[in-house]
Amino acid sequence: METVGLGLHFEDLPVGRRFRTIGRTVTEADIVNFCNCTGMTEVLFTNLEFLAHESDIKGRPAPGALAYCLAEGLLAQASLQHTGLAFLNMELNIEQPVMAGDTIHVEVEVIEARLSRSRPGRGLVRTRNRVLKQDGSVALVYTPLRMVRCRAAGSAHDGVELGDGLSAGELERVGADLLVVRAGAIAFDVGLALPFGIGDQLAGVVRAPEQLLRHAPLVADHQRRTLLLPDALGLGRLIGLDLDMDQPDY
Repeated sequence: METVGLGLHFEDLPVGRRFRTIGRTVTEADIVNFCNCTGMTEVLFTNLEFLAHESDIKGRPAPGALAYCLAEGLLAQASLQHTGLAFLNMELNIEQPVMAGDTIHVEVEVIEARLSRSRPGRGLVRTRNRVLKQDGSVALVYTPLRMVRCRAAGSAHDGVELGDGLSAGELERVGADLLVVRAGAIAFDVGLALPFGIGDQLAGVVRAPEQLLRHAPLVADHQRRTLLLPDALGLGRLIGLDLDMDQPDY
């Protein structure tokens, strides 16, 4: 039986993809419950006399942490169910307060995407998330790095060996999301829109024999920090290898 409501896989999140969530109105009950749950009983959020006479913020502000958590909730419902595996890092800026009665939504842009170097079937995706209010003004901006499940990790054809002359149609019939040409400990991702990272072992992929590399010399593109392998597999695309070794070895 089909499961509905599943999140986005790594292959669904190429650099440059943009999407937005539905909206959510922040209520006074949200603020009271959040402050009581977390112990964040600062007078800025709990004392109306302070807000009226001493605070630089007039009205009923929500904690920035609450606005962030609501944004993450909107994203979890829409894009992370069963596919979001770990939250690894972020930077967060609060541009203005979110007030009781504001309706917020999240606009997302993928700014980094690569396969994990150490965890088969996993990708690392960083997005720029802008939390907007009903008037279009930006309240928060944060850039989470997440570990995301690859669709290929669930392939029933893991480790199939395919010979020379593989066509796009043949790849489609096998049902693989990735084709990897292996040379020692280096893997070249084939058939993807963007070059991704280095991986010695990648689960859920179809592997082609190493001798294919002998028929397609490598070309270095130093500006894009990429090695390009001219198409030797009949897929009509270039094969990319990310050379940036300064990133964490997730």
